[in-house]
Amino acid sequence: MKVDAYIAGAGPAGATAALLLARAGHSVVVLERTRFPRRKVCGEFIAASGIEFLRGLGLGPELEAGAGPEVRTIALWARERAFEARMPAWHGAAPWPRALVRETLDTVLLDRARRHGARVIRQPDPAIEARVRIDARGSWHKGPGASDLLGFKAHFRGAELPLETIVLIPFPGGYAGLVESGAGRVTLACCVRRSSLEALRSRGTPLGDSLLAHLQERSDAFAHAFRGATREGAWLGAGPLRPGARSLYRDGVFAIGNAAGEAHPIVGEGIAMAMRSAALLCGPLSAALKSTSFESTYGPRAVARAYTLAWWRAFGFRVHASLLFGQLAMRPAIPEAFLRSAPGLLTTAAALSGKASNLLASARRGIG
Repeated sequence: MKVDAYIAGAGPAGATAALLLARAGHSVVVLERTRFPRRKVCGEFIAASGIEFLRGLGLGPELEAGAGPEVRTIALWARERAFEARMPAWHGAAPWPRALVRETLDTVLLDRARRHGARVIRQPDPAIEARVRIDARGSWHKGPGASDLLGFKAHFRGAELPLETIVLIPFPGGYAGLVESGAGRVTLACCVRRSSLEALRSRGTPLGDSLLAHLQERSDAFAHAFRGATREGAWLGAGPLRPGARSLYRDGVFAIGNAAGEAHPIVGEGIAMAMRSAALLCGPLSAALKSTSFESTYGPRAVARAYTLAWWRAFGFRVHASLLFGQLAMRPAIPEAFLRSAPGLLTTAAALSGKASNLLASARRGIG
């Protein structure tokens, strides 16, 4: 069986690539071993650029039905203090971020790709011969060097969050983020260094319970917000997290999403970057696949050059800035000067991490 594109992984990057290529008339096979809907370790925050992108894909009704409210405020909860700052508006049709659980997001993206003709398989098929292969399996299995960052997530109901707010709770060796992700549900996601995790394990309680108790001790505002909260489902854990850039094309395989590179999760750009990276590849790739001389004159290496240039222009600064923000949030002690300047710095950090510039021309134009 010959196809234009074989994509490994059906998360936001892989499903987006399948949708874009299938919509442009290409034959696409997606390998996804897990049945959907499925839970994933993820903050589930979608930057405004990602919201606009999803609407451009025709998924506006699904967003309205399932997503949490628009996020217009950033909050920092540290010890007995709580700061708020405005979220910079995205200069587009969807100016504000929202959150949507991965069970819904991944499913609707993949279903839309299927509707456009993409075929989804659960096991590798050696009979499939693809003109191009795309790795969208994330970064858990690869990365530059070692990493000691681990991710955790749980959903809660009954938490009292400020309206239209995403909350950051820093602590030595880690941080947590809170956002309403739809249907009265709050997503609590944490990034913790392995050394700090070992200290939490010493409490003698289940790790999720220890992490929750630690956050209640580190922030008065968190303790108040979660005084009547109940967990929905089990805690999820994954890792190591590997922020940074990776090879975008190697051994004839293109990488998108976290397989290509990821910002530090503290900036909440993961989902938007994953989908956008798929669009950055699929634009030149679709044009090349439509050429009868794809395998020779306008081959994969030419596509790789165009994709690499576009990826670094879109994400290079964002990735490096996010690493600095992550290091600051997980310091043993947050400087007093930083806390006094927190509102302005939060807004500036959000803008620098990609929440105030429009990079969606190709999504609006399409790739067909």
